Amino acid sequence: MSFRLKIVLGLLAIQLLLAFVLVWNSLNFLRVSNEAELSNRALVIAPGLATLMAPFVAQNDLDEVRRQSEAVLSRQAIVYVRVLSVDGTLLVEAGNPDALARSFSEDLLLEDVNDRIFDVSAPIELDGTQLGSVQVGVSVEELPDVMGAARRQVATISLAGLVLSLIFSWLLSNYFARQLARLRDATRRIAAGDIGYQLGVAGHDELAQTASAFNTMSRKLATLYAQKQSALNGARRKAQELEESERRVHAVLNHAMDGIFTFDVHGVVENFNPAAERIFGYAAAEVLGARVAKLIPEPYLSEHEARIAEFMRAGDAGVFGRPTECVGQRKDGEVFPMEIDISQVELEGRHLFIAIARDVTQRHKVEADLRLAQATALESARSKFEFIANVSNEIRGPLTDIVDALGTLDVAELAPKQRARLEEIRGAGDALIVVISDMLDFSRIEAGRLELKSVDFDLWKTVQEVYHSYRSKADDKSLELAYAIQCGVPQVLRGDAGRLRQLLVNLIDNAVKFTQQGSVVLRVEVANDEDERALLRFEVRDTGAGITTGIRQRIFEIFAQPASSAPPVSYGTSGLGLTISKRLAEMMQGRIGVDSEPGQGSTFWFTASFEKPAHASNAGPASAANDSATRRYALVVAVEPERQRSLLGAIERADFGASFAADAAQALAALADERYQLVLIDNEARELLSDRDIVQLSAKLRVQGEGQRIVVIVADASDVRCQAYRAAGADSCFAGVGEVTKSLSDY
Repeated sequence: MSFRLKIVLGLLAIQLLLAFVLVWNSLNFLRVSNEAELSNRALVIAPGLATLMAPFVAQNDLDEVRRQSEAVLSRQAIVYVRVLSVDGTLLVEAGNPDALARSFSEDLLLEDVNDRIFDVSAPIELDGTQLGSVQVGVSVEELPDVMGAARRQVATISLAGLVLSLIFSWLLSNYFARQLARLRDATRRIAAGDIGYQLGVAGHDELAQTASAFNTMSRKLATLYAQKQSALNGARRKAQELEESERRVHAVLNHAMDGIFTFDVHGVVENFNPAAERIFGYAAAEVLGARVAKLIPEPYLSEHEARIAEFMRAGDAGVFGRPTECVGQRKDGEVFPMEIDISQVELEGRHLFIAIARDVTQRHKVEADLRLAQATALESARSKFEFIANVSNEIRGPLTDIVDALGTLDVAELAPKQRARLEEIRGAGDALIVVISDMLDFSRIEAGRLELKSVDFDLWKTVQEVYHSYRSKADDKSLELAYAIQCGVPQVLRGDAGRLRQLLVNLIDNAVKFTQQGSVVLRVEVANDEDERALLRFEVRDTGAGITTGIRQRIFEIFAQPASSAPPVSYGTSGLGLTISKRLAEMMQGRIGVDSEPGQGSTFWFTASFEKPAHASNAGPASAANDSATRRYALVVAVEPERQRSLLGAIERADFGASFAADAAQALAALADERYQLVLIDNEARELLSDRDIVQLSAKLRVQGEGQRIVVIVADASDVRCQAYRAAGADSCFAGVGEVTKSLSDY
């Protein structure tokens, strides 16, 4: 049955039911109202007639009673009238003989009528005296006719309403059917894949609202469908990636050279790859579900279980992740050295342990062979170096004698050409001695036969000896050679002074050799000062041509020349000096390096650690027992390193030892522990130290260090400024380093 027919039949059934109820109620109401009107009329006629006839009955005027009765009969629906006396005697009757012939039975209700005559009676009274009664019969035959006409009319109206209802129901059902058909077609299109299809919306009624709601649902469905498709595509990609990842994992596990197996916190094996099968000799089916005790014997099994228990107790994953060597056990009972690395992961709330095991039997054999080969090679190399050292030592002795013998010759008796030739031979011999000495030292180092001494020595004296040994070479090349020892550097140390001197000689020799003009400055500073040891930094700075990056990176390698960017010059060296220096610095628990750029000079530096003797006195440069009477010392207070180097060169040329301080605080600290004959204050750069600072510093130096001569250098030596310095305690005030050099030569 179609939806349209259902709507029509439903509306028709409702209309029929409503029509039946309406007709039945209407007819019943009409019948009841007519019956009530008829009953009321009869009840009104009888009393009215009794009242009318009362005077005539009282006068016994029967003719008038008859005339009144006949007049009442002329009224419609009055069938008969009967007048009785008080004792029931008939006085007058008129009307239908058939009705008068029947016995009178009064009808109280219309339902009591069975002869189509509604019989009523009323007493005839006059002045409270009953004179008789009147009986009236009212016809009820017109009531069925009225009811029949009413039924026909109501039926006609109801039929017309049913026809109209049927037509309206058909039209309404067609409208609903069309709208529902649109919804059905739209639903079918969505079901066919046209997600998001939209209906046309016209009007604002409930069907339009339903269409709008359908469109909203369709849009949301399209959005959800797109999201679902995106999620499904993502899930497919993830599934593919997971599948691919699983394939890769299985491929890795199946083709890995190391044995990989997993087990739970109870030690039950859950995975066992083919490499593990090859290593342990078990098939995977024989191990899965078994405990790792089949693979790891005691006591290593107990250690492994203790690590698992420690992890479960404290949650410290640090007990894993470190490869350890233990012993594995094969299926046939053979034990073998095994390296095992265990890591932990948590999967779905379970702790899982991954073990990577490898058989290191062959590696142990190779390592043993390598150790044996290394020991053999080292022994062979040590023998060679010892042979070279012995040969070098044997050669150096006679060669030294030859050079010394050449020095005893009386050159005065030789011709100029012979003297020149002799000097060439002596120079070549000295160079050869240097080469042989380097080879001897290098051979001893490589052979492990070189040991550092540990004796107390005077650092200041060692530095001065190196300085004086190269003073004449620097003067020959018109180079300015100077050294500076920072305030606070201990004077007496414990270590190998000879090897320290060798380090300084190697660096200063290269600096003087490769510097054509300018200066070479040695600086000594404290890198780290502790209670029992002092780490010192030694720095040799020159103004040579500098070193290129490529040479800097390999300059401390064997036979690498400390060449600059200048044209190469043959100096006849062994090429081992810097390599030996590097080994010596490392033996002194330090490092060595170089800072240089082409055209900007070079700075070679090294650090060395020395003990500080508990009984040694570090009172300063003037406390040196063998040097205090002949050597004078100056304290230079200067900020800029270039100014420090210039001033140090000036005072060195005046035969002063020197140390430096970068500010007033360092100068006061130096004077508190050491004795200086000269304090040189640089104030040429006025932006670094103000005049007031110099005045205060001079006054403090004079009070704290009595007996010093204080010299101030300024940019312009005006009378006013110099007077202020002299008033504060300065002895001299000069405008430039040149005047200082000239004055110190007379000091």
